[in-house]
Amino acid sequence: MTDMQVERETNIVMVKLDNNEDLFKAIEKVAADQMIRSGMVLFGIGMLRDFELGYYKGKEYQWTTFAEPAELVALHGTIATVDGSPSIHLHAGVALSDLGLKGGHLKKATVNGLAEIGMIKLTDIELTRKMNPSSGLNELLISKASKSTQAVRRTSSEGHNPGKRSMDLDLD
Repeated sequence: MTDMQVERETNIVMVKLDNNEDLFKAIEKVAADQMIRSGMVLFGIGMLRDFELGYYKGKEYQWTTFAEPAELVALHGTIATVDGSPSIHLHAGVALSDLGLKGGHLKKATVNGLAEIGMIKLTDIELTRKMNPSSGLNELLISKASKSTQAVRRTSSEGHNPGKRSMDLDLD
């Protein structure tokens, strides 16, 4: 069983992940539980292992797999929707044991020890992704959220007590 801790204050969500948690599944679960359909992963620090980083070569990604643990020194990205489903797009910078830095598009990762992540829920901006045939990428589309969507998002944000709200979530 793996547990994560989640705390929320208005639109800001702080997450602590434990050893062996799948980074993407955990972020998707937090986004679903916190009703984040449009948002950002502002930062992430900790340790990862069994992760894949990619570099886009104009037509496709060149992927490199890392099995060894690495220090997560930067994690940033967006939370959007594609055809109504969540789309998590992350980039990471990691330091290897020789202190050399590697970075790129993050495809998968497992938490090694722990990871701390800061997220924000957007209320007035709608983030979606749509395939662009010319680039071959699921590109980010940014628009103003409808008034009714803004109202629902604000209500769901205000409904959370900004005080202590720890949750232990079973991800098995």
